[in-house]
This record gives sequence, C-alpha cells and structure tokens, in this order.
Amino acid sequence: MDTYVRCFTGLEGLKELKPEWQALFAEAENPSFYNDWRWHHAIQSHLCSGPIYYFAIYQKAQLVAVIPLTLNKRKRLGMAVRYLTFPYDTPIDVADCLVKRDFADSSLFNALLRHLTRHPPEPWDILELSHFGDRSATHRLVGSNARAMALGTAYVKQGPTGDLITPLSKKQVKNTRRHLKNAGAQYGLPHFQSITDKALIEEAYDTFLTVEAASWKGEQGTQSAIRLRPNANAFYLEVLSAFSETGSALINLLRFNDTPVAAQIGLRTGEQLSLLKIGFDERFRDVGPGGITLLHCLESEQSGSQEVNLVTNPPWASRWHFSIEQKWSATFFNKTMIARALHLVWKVQARLKALRSRSRRNVA
Repeated sequence: MDTYVRCFTGLEGLKELKPEWQALFAEAENPSFYNDWRWHHAIQSHLCSGPIYYFAIYQKAQLVAVIPLTLNKRKRLGMAVRYLTFPYDTPIDVADCLVKRDFADSSLFNALLRHLTRHPPEPWDILELSHFGDRSATHRLVGSNARAMALGTAYVKQGPTGDLITPLSKKQVKNTRRHLKNAGAQYGLPHFQSITDKALIEEAYDTFLTVEAASWKGEQGTQSAIRLRPNANAFYLEVLSAFSETGSALINLLRFNDTPVAAQIGLRTGEQLSLLKIGFDERFRDVGPGGITLLHCLESEQSGSQEVNLVTNPPWASRWHFSIEQKWSATFFNKTMIARALHLVWKVQARLKALRSRSRRNVA
C-alpha cells in the first residue's frame, strides 16, 4: 500500500513520533511554531485533559503529514455531538497540520477521512478544523471546503526597501515616535531589551507576567492574564524553556528608567517572528507603551526577520496598516445518525443564507 495512516496517542505517542516529526518539520509546507513538536508537547502536557491523536500519513513508508486531532463533546439541537478538532484552548490562536512541502493536496486528506471512517480511535460525528490561515497546509488539503471565519492574523513583511517599517502607516509610526519622546520627558529614559538567553528567559517571563497582570487583563479587569491561569502559565513556561534551547524564544521588555512598562513573548521560525502575547502596564497608558515596544521590536528585527506576525488581529492593528491573513474553518460529517441529521440542518441553513444574500442584492 503506497499511502497509509498510523495513529499515535498522547504524550507517549508524541515521543515515539518525535524523530520523524522533526525530520518532516525541516521539509514542511508551512513551518511555524504551531507545527513544532515542542509546541505540541506543551499543549498535550498542560492544555488538553484528554489525549491528542496524531494521525501520521505515510507514502511509500515515508512520513509526509501529521494531523493532530482531539475529541470533545458539545450540545447541538439537544444532542451530544462528538467533534474531532485541532487541539484548542485559549492560548492557541492558530492551528495547522504538518505536511511535507509539495505534498499538501486532497488525496492526503481523503486518506485521513477513510482512516477515520474505518479505524477511528473513538466514535465521532463531525470533523471540524478551524483557525488555519491562507498560507497553511490545511487550507491546501481541504481546498474548496474551507469557509472564511470572522478572524484573521495581522502581519508585516519587509517592503521593497528591505525594512519592516516602510509598509506600515507613516502617521502611526510618527505618532509612536512622539509618544516615545513624551515618555522620556514624563517617566524617564526608555530602555528596550530583547532577551533570548536561556539562562535569562524564566526571569524575563516572570517580568512579562507582572506587566500583563497590571493591564486590563488583571484581577481588576477581565482576569484573563496568564498569571491568573495556572495551566496557561505552565504551558508558556514550557514553550519558552524548550524554544530557548535553540535561541528561538524571545521576550521583549520596555522599561522607563528601571520600571517594566510593556512586554512581548515571541517565537522565531526561520525568518518569521511571531508575537504570541503583548502586555503593558495601564498606569502608563497615556504614552502608549505597547506601541513603543512594537516599534522597537520592528526596528530591532530589520536584519533578522522577513516577517513579524501578531498571530491574532487586534483592533489596534488597523491603525498600523498591517496586512491581514484570513483564518478559515472546514467541516466534515461522519455517517452516524447524529451526523446525518446535523448535515441536513447545515445544508438547509447554508441554503437559507444564500437566499437571504441574493434577496439583499436584488433589493439593492
């Protein structure tokens, strides 16, 4: 058999797959932190209560794809529906599968669907993949089945002049430089530090946690700060520790005199820097410390990164004129009675949506 699928389960399965995974990552269609073995080890260790199933697809005994899925249950129309999805939790803003370069096509995905139908690790009703981007391997696998989500990823790539500032809003850059000048006069000398040394990462991470907790995410705000969520805290600590082994993790800190006022957590893959988390101290909001830190980061990455990616699309990104990568989802139904019923409802809803859209166009 030229193409076949093996299922590796949980941490033990992930460890068994590690050598092949890392070799595949070096030849991946879309190498990024969220396809990295270390990222998935942290997810399984801290964010998922149940096992993650890693479906490894082989062609002629060579690993060409790994698709991570986990099972969860949700109520739909009064029924308990079993969903297979990419691993998802609050710290995970984007997802993808790992596929060898030039191998991402529908035939691989069809091989996965056949395997899930005939040899599922657990009974399931719906396969729902989401939060994958335009440039992802998943988008190539599912093709026309992809549906746009109301989400995106903001990023900037080096412009024709070879820098990361020129493609952005001149007005926003000018305003941020003015804020920097005002901050120096009002709060003391600004100092930007980018930390990649493994010996210093944990201390820098603790500083990040303090800064983020002093923002609107802290105890007096949404209570979503990482320090207030033990699982997320442990997840990011493992990620930073593991990626710092290869110099791929960084924490950017902005201080006014000796006071930390803003911070960023980033992971580097090749010539792309992804900023996973950004935080700032609300007491200094009037001078925009988050924007100052971002500008410093972009300037410091001029020679090291072709792209800086924000992973999400925060509202303020539009002021900077970042490019936006669309996020997508794709849904596939099994042959169970529940899946058949929901598929029928899904098709009716899609038909009604199309009719309403056509009606609005006719009225206009």
